[in-house]
Amino acid sequence: MDDPSSQSGGAATAAPFLRLRNISKRYGTATVVDRVDLDAAASRFVCVLGPSGCGKTTLLRLIAGFETADGGTIHQNGRDVTTLPPEARDYGIVFQSYALFPNRTVAGNVGFGLEATGVARDARLKRVTELLALVGLSEHASKYPNQISGGQQQRVALARALALSPGLLLLDEPLSALDANVRAHLRSELQALQRRIGVTALMVTHDREEAFSVADQVVIMNKGRVEQTGSPEEVYQRPANLFVARLLGGCNALATEMIGETTAIAQGLRLQAAGGGANRIGQTYACIRPGAVLVGQEADGAPNRFNARVASLTFLGDIVRLVLQPDDSPRSVIEADVLRSRLDRIPQLGEQVIFALPPSHLMFLGSA
Repeated sequence: MDDPSSQSGGAATAAPFLRLRNISKRYGTATVVDRVDLDAAASRFVCVLGPSGCGKTTLLRLIAGFETADGGTIHQNGRDVTTLPPEARDYGIVFQSYALFPNRTVAGNVGFGLEATGVARDARLKRVTELLALVGLSEHASKYPNQISGGQQQRVALARALALSPGLLLLDEPLSALDANVRAHLRSELQALQRRIGVTALMVTHDREEAFSVADQVVIMNKGRVEQTGSPEEVYQRPANLFVARLLGGCNALATEMIGETTAIAQGLRLQAAGGGANRIGQTYACIRPGAVLVGQEADGAPNRFNARVASLTFLGDIVRLVLQPDDSPRSVIEADVLRSRLDRIPQLGEQVIFALPPSHLMFLGSA
């Protein structure tokens, strides 16, 4: 695997604030984290993204010291913390379940770490007041967790994690228990807060929209290993393989039968490729995202134009999702997400239409 410092979107020009090298963790015969390298530059927001069971939460627990690595090293701000207990590491953490104390007020929860470390009462009250103002909860200071909403509870957990001014903020799927509207609002607030205070943040999530909306750098994991690291735009526009492409959004994938300099044959469809992009060793699928497929009048005169039958149709408001069966490849299906405004009319089931796969949007990828 490439050195992740070369893939971090230009963030790692100096020594990274957080540096993992060859980190592994096994439970019995199962390898949950497999030789992971990761760099996080100071004051950057890094999201570790992957499906359930890919090892991302175990990786966070290794960074926090809740688990002990079976191999590799973890350095934070130039210090080797690989074997240090959690209390000897410099971080704050926000859990998926919030983990608030039900018998403590909002202010009491935020000030818990300050109290436990012996911060004087006046200094503690001042810091709690600052943090509650920062997360917009000043008027709720005397309430208990069961008297505020889930989104407000998550803000309390965030303020508590920041109370001791940690160098690193760890976030374990912090928004997954919230409904969609609250989640969208809070992730915007979370990003703004991280920018404002300049803390280095590492969040694990299975939600690509969440990762894309807050991250400077995305680390994509699969089966314990890092598949790709880069900015949200980099990993979306130039996925390393089919797994990454599918994780980051819908993807039509046609197995290639022949790949040449500028052309490929994929499941019976002869495709023109842009800039010789198909001529790469070991890449076996011609891939294109549904939103890049042209249908109807937009496909007229375009390269890679084919006839197809509409096999299914789903109306999604502004988007019409079509599943097409190409005449030249009847066992294949092409999914197209077309803006309703781009269609002069919505085609009917079974209707013949023209579609095109623009060469500039074709990607030739291996499975992993």
